[in-house]
Amino acid sequence: MLVGVDVGKKHLAWCVVSEGVVRQWVLADLLEGTASAMAAVPPFKGAGKRGTIQHVINAMVAHLDAALPPGVERVHIEAQLGMANLGAKTLSHAIQTYFLCRHGAEVLFLRPHGSTREKTTYAARKRAAVEAAEDALADQPAAVEFLARHPKKDDLADAALLAL
Repeated sequence: MLVGVDVGKKHLAWCVVSEGVVRQWVLADLLEGTASAMAAVPPFKGAGKRGTIQHVINAMVAHLDAALPPGVERVHIEAQLGMANLGAKTLSHAIQTYFLCRHGAEVLFLRPHGSTREKTTYAARKRAAVEAAEDALADQPAAVEFLARHPKKDDLADAALLAL
């Protein structure tokens, strides 16, 4: 199984894919301790609004331990480019360590889908990612429906594109 991960304390998204089919798709708020998913996932304790990186990582580990299906072999994490968001960069490496230690998975950091050297706006890149995910998932109606009704389509789309 392959897992695509879009990193965020407020919006951590992951998509588990096996044989081209989405098996699990989750958007978790590590601060509040809430998650929305294509299928039910266990509840978890959040880090709190002012949670330190340690609290956020503890929440992430507890949630992934409870929610992930067994058999993860490979993980693609969206690379956190530059040094502008050190919290996300730190969390991405904690996620890498989690998958290496807990699952023995091969972990790769990949550039965000559609990132180019061309100058485009953030909103345009996010719209393009959602459209690309909708196209890639066209033969999976439950996944397309989940994406369509979710307010954070861009984070879910990024995770799916990393996994497909």
